[in-house]
Amino acid sequence: MALNNLLNLYREVKWQNEECVRIMRLKNDPWRSDAPSYDRTWSEIEAMLEAAISEMKSQRAKYKLRKISGPREAKYRALMKFQRAKGIVDTLRWTLGVRGQASPLDEGLGD
Repeated sequence: MALNNLLNLYREVKWQNEECVRIMRLKNDPWRSDAPSYDRTWSEIEAMLEAAISEMKSQRAKYKLRKISGPREAKYRALMKFQRAKGIVDTLRWTLGVRGQASPLDEGLGD
């Protein structure tokens, strides 16, 4: 009887230990769903912001040029690229914590 109790206790402890090891592996797993998918520095994010601002200005200039003279499809393509770049700029500014920058989701998604 005592041997059975010890054997059952051993199995229970072993199972708990295996469960703890499994949980620790999940916490250290870089592919888990709640892990950040990036490891960018603030300076890298600021560089991305500068590139996005440049792209936004470029697409706005293309849109204005194509609005005056150019195919309608090219005008709309430039407008869509401008809006995409504007969304990226707003998101990066919000990420960096620029004062006065509202959450990109507060503006709505155009519906």
